[in-house]
Amino acid sequence: MSISEYIELDTSERIELRRDRGVSVSGSRDSRHAPHDGAIDDVDEAVLLRAIRSALLPDEGDLQDAGENYPWHEYSALAELRGVQVLPQELRALPFEVDISDTQRPADPS
Repeated sequence: MSISEYIELDTSERIELRRDRGVSVSGSRDSRHAPHDGAIDDVDEAVLLRAIRSALLPDEGDLQDAGENYPWHEYSALAELRGVQVLPQELRALPFEVDISDTQRPADPS
């Protein structure tokens, strides 16, 4: 699954920061159900979200954001390259959301 990261402006416009991240997640096979076909439906949404957030951690060796859950300084630099001036501290204070497209969202088990 590929991951795209955006910053959302006050105008609700989304500006893509990067899309060079990805994650692979697989479900477990349960013999009581249909044969495992690798479908995302086999994976709990909480597991999927943890995998996505792990893929967004700061890169190893990134001292500016060491210990952080997200690379705020890198996000700030990427936003600046796209004409948006925002400090890492300002980004850290904003809500961070993970949106999963309907095509990637696991099916509701009920």
